[in-house]
Formats: sequence, structure tokens, C-alpha cells
Amino acid sequence: MRIETTADATAFRAAAGPLLAEDPLRHTVIGTAAAAGAAPDRPGPLFLTVRADDGTVVGVAMHTPGYHAYLGAMPPAAIGPVAEAVLAAVPDNDGVEGAAEDALAFARHWVGVRGCGYRLERRLRLYRLGAPRRPVGVPGAPRRAGPADVALCAEWLAAFRTEVGMSGPWPDRAELAARIGSGRWWLWEHDGERVALVAHQAPTDGWSRIAPVYTPPHARGHGYAAALTAHVSVLLAERGSGVCLFTDLDDPVPNRIYPRVGYLPVRDFATYVFD
Repeated sequence: MRIETTADATAFRAAAGPLLAEDPLRHTVIGTAAAAGAAPDRPGPLFLTVRADDGTVVGVAMHTPGYHAYLGAMPPAAIGPVAEAVLAAVPDNDGVEGAAEDALAFARHWVGVRGCGYRLERRLRLYRLGAPRRPVGVPGAPRRAGPADVALCAEWLAAFRTEVGMSGPWPDRAELAARIGSGRWWLWEHDGERVALVAHQAPTDGWSRIAPVYTPPHARGHGYAAALTAHVSVLLAERGSGVCLFTDLDDPVPNRIYPRVGYLPVRDFATYVFD
């Protein structure tokens, strides 16, 4: 077994593409990052591949500057070597996210080598869209966000990231405007007021991931975000894409709402941070 690293997203996809495609849901974050490549004004992810003795790629991981290490599928025996490869390449890495059992094993190995501590930061659940169901009786209507919405979307994105405790680089105004211009950001309006935001990532290996989803505090409790999520999910499904999203397991609201609009649980993930 050997670990290889590269910052070349194209080379990584050429090597790891078959493994990513075997379970595109589990690899939605890594697959999206590899498809997007690096932003022009900052360094992109470092990708890791695990090769068996015969050269077959059997595991993947990545580290994006400003974020924690992120684990894809890999044999249990590879978790320690992957942790050490991340440590060698990114000694200031401060956490790990991945399937719950793998993230815990990585954290335990990391702190055993570094002599630091670790703690659970958050628990996530990955859902996939089954049979979509649109909520009825929600006042208002969806529309795509446009250039006039960039300032509000930036404000709501910042609020969303603060609420969920998301770290890492933020898109600047030009990058956010480009994302909105791609047609993947949506708003729900009621009586002329914008009351909810839903966006989705570009499809990768047949799947699109919903994120972020945000309703400002004063507009919560009316079903706006659920209705908008259902609307966007149906559009994506009609284009032939699978649809998925993550929730915070410690927040009961989305874990109650998303199953009502057709989402089914797939796998639990966890994030650990190092002291």
C-alpha cells in the first residue's frame, strides 16, 4: 500500500475517477472539489490517493487550505498512513471530517502521533432524494437569484456559515456573483420580500448537492426553505441528476423537514478538531 499526493485535480480525477464513481454520494464533497479545481486567487486542494500493492486506487482523501482534512472511502488499514501523509504535507491541519467511524479512527491516530487532544465538533447526516414531495400551502414562489441579489446572498451566506460554525475561505463578491450567474442559486419570495435561499453545486458523477440552505430568523417557521428545497430538488431530478444534502444531526428541524419532502438517510459523518 502506498499514498500519493497531488494538487493537480485533473490528474487526481484520472487516477481516482473509478473509485469516486463507485460511490458518488459518499464522495460528493471530494468529487465536487476535484471537478471545480482551484480558484484563480487561492491554492486548491491537496488530493491523496491510496494505492494497493497492485496499483489499484482503493482510497481517497483531500485537504483544502483553510479547512479540515476530508476522508473518502479507504480500507481501515489505510487510515493511519493517510493521517501521516496529511501530517507530513499539512502539519498545521487542525481537524478531520469523513464517515463517522473513519473520522474517529483518523483523529485517534493523529493525536497519538502529535500528542494533542481531539474533540467532536459536529455530526452530519447525508441524505439523498427519493420520491420528491412538494409542500402545499406555503405562501410565495421561487425564482432564480440574479445580479441584484448578490449583496443579500453574501449577507445570508455569511450568516449561514456563522450559524453552522463553518470555517475556511469565503467566496469574494466576484466569485459569489459568478455562482449566482450560473443559475444555481434560488430565492423564495413572499409579498415581494426575499425570505429563503437555496443553492446547489454543479452535478458531479450524476449527483448534485444542495447547499447552502438559509432562512433569516424573522422568516422561519413558515416552510419557505422546505418549499424552495423541494422546488430545486425536483428541477434537478427532472434533469436526470441525483440530489443529496447534508444536515447537522444536532439540529432537529432539518432532520424532520427533509424526510417530509422526500429525502432518505444515507450515511452519518463526523467532524473532529484537534486541540
